[in-house]
Amino acid sequence: MRRGILTLLAMVGLAVAAVPGEGQAPPPDAVYLCNEVVLRIRVPAGGLTVDQRREEVRLRIVRAYANEEVTAPNIRLSHLDSGWVIMVGRTALVTVTEADGRANASTAAALAQAWTARLRHLLPRCLPQPLLPGR
Repeated sequence: MRRGILTLLAMVGLAVAAVPGEGQAPPPDAVYLCNEVVLRIRVPAGGLTVDQRREEVRLRIVRAYANEEVTAPNIRLSHLDSGWVIMVGRTALVTVTEADGRANASTAAALAQAWTARLRHLLPRCLPQPLLPGR
């Protein structure tokens, strides 16, 4: 049980860790993978504040690593009434709305494609490593 909790904590740390630079605070809207910004949540959506939405995306990334095959071909983009949804297997990571597009000086479709490309590049490369026994 302890090992499972430690593994989950390591995965959460991977999904939320950020090292923007010495003496700099990480941007409050950024979601990081492998110390790189993968996307920025700048507007509320779905009844969630910006902070809640960003945290939900981070938790969904952890769930994707735990439950899905995290490969570039398994990261896909779908269009729904609520916006563009980026999925890893059966796990929805984020819905990109028109408000997201405007907040990023883009359209929802273009932003969703950019975020999907970034996730396809970073998610498979940043797979969490299991903890060694005794740690």
